[in-house]
Amino acid sequence: MLIDAKGNLLCPIIAWFDQCGAEGWKWWKKTFSERRILEITGLKPQYIFAANKILWLKSHEHEQF
Repeated sequence: MLIDAKGNLLCPIIAWFDQCGAEGWKWWKKTFSERRILEITGLKPQYIFAANKILWLKSHEHEQF
């Protein structure tokens, strides 16, 4: 979730199962091998990771981001 300096919510919260992370997941898989993703993150690539949601927020909620 994105919040301002006072703790106010800037946009709706993204649930862990939300599919918006699929866009970022595709980027990771296109850019790096699964082995490299594991080395970087310590995790297998999945759309549910917070990093994917952050990429989505950066693209779709850029003013709040």
